[in-house]
Amino acid sequence: DEVALVHAGAANGFELIGRDQSKITLKENGHPMSYKVLAQLEFSSERRRMGVVVQGSDGKFLLIVKGADSALVPLCQDKTDPAILRKCMVDLTDFAEQGHRVMLVCQRVLEPSECETYLDKHRRAQNLLQGREQA
Repeated sequence: DEVALVHAGAANGFELIGRDQSKITLKENGHPMSYKVLAQLEFSSERRRMGVVVQGSDGKFLLIVKGADSALVPLCQDKTDPAILRKCMVDLTDFAEQGHRVMLVCQRVLEPSECETYLDKHRRAQNLLQGREQA
């Protein structure tokens, strides 16, 4: 999945320059951009998606999620331009009918206060999981 996404990104002006646990560096339409990784949301077969919360070098906070179209479309319907959503659904259907595996990548800009609230909840949940594993 990741290799296909990297190739698709490059074909659309997003070139992966580097990635480690704390930082992602891209060229976006020829311009370098780095993102600090603030939280990773591991894949869950129940949720059928995974995600990452990042802060761009421009200061913006983003939630970026990839996953099954059936899991993400319902989350995007109220927040996406209907024409864009219709075009996306036509493309997804076409690819699926050709036998390709399909998934979506979505992003949402988070307000700083919204991001901090989420990160606090994420840290508390991580601490609960770590404590349970050690017990």
